[in-house]
Amino acid sequence: MKAFEAAATHKWDRATMGCAILYGTEAVEQLSAPSSALWAILTFRADKVETTLGVLAAHVEYFDVLDKRYSDPDLSVALSSELAVRWEQTRASGAEIIARIKPLLSSIPEARILRAAFATASTRRDTTSAQRIAALRSATVDLERAIADNPEALEGTGQRLLGQILLLPAKSGGDTQRGIALLEAAHQLNPNDLSIHRMLVRAYLANGENSKATAMLLAALEADQAMENPQDYVDDTKDLGELALQAGQPDISERLMERRAHMLADRPELLARGGLTSFGDELARAKPDALISRSIQNTWHQRPR
Repeated sequence: MKAFEAAATHKWDRATMGCAILYGTEAVEQLSAPSSALWAILTFRADKVETTLGVLAAHVEYFDVLDKRYSDPDLSVALSSELAVRWEQTRASGAEIIARIKPLLSSIPEARILRAAFATASTRRDTTSAQRIAALRSATVDLERAIADNPEALEGTGQRLLGQILLLPAKSGGDTQRGIALLEAAHQLNPNDLSIHRMLVRAYLANGENSKATAMLLAALEADQAMENPQDYVDDTKDLGELALQAGQPDISERLMERRAHMLADRPELLARGGLTSFGDELARAKPDALISRSIQNTWHQRPR
């Protein structure tokens, strides 16, 4: 777990983060799996839940890392083959973790949220359209229930994911207004998540609500950059800067790009990639271990014994 924790946030380095996935999976395999819901409630300690869900969250994050490399315009045959192998290995090991925690899924909203995130992220590559639609539908069921059970679980990650799905009308039947409302609720719970700012700005612009888009862009400037993975920060600020130009706000765009430039200068290991991401890309982003730990601890201590 020490090796996992040291490498799991390195989203700028697919090899290092790939090692983290292996370390975390090995750690989870050494934990005794709950054999029933009752056994899990009585004996599966909170620290085991945190470990397992933290590793599952890292799997979801790794799909995001791999997917961005798939989008590289200079993608070689060798790199494409490597990414395909890493993708399938990550999908297989994540599925095994989900199978291990199946007895917990009915009672822990965080587990259902992460299963939903894994389902949508893992099917973005090497799957049929029917499989992707099925994943979105199963994720919707998990997210609806998790939000109903605990709206604050993982600081609004459930609302963020479900809101994003509802803004994919071709795949989900569509409910733009509810999708925006869910994203707004997620923003209230986690105002420092720039991916939520980005999704809302894009949705507002699509709806012709430019004043709301501008307000959300200004709110992004107030977000605490220390609360986001540094690679996500430079990716998000680039996308937000481009969205600001679309909104007719060049001054805001310049300020966002300046912050991105400062981060890249301070952290030369980060990838200066970017370009507007698609709605589907957002579905991969999970929550860091610290947040999972706090959320699971709160859930666990409130459980009847």
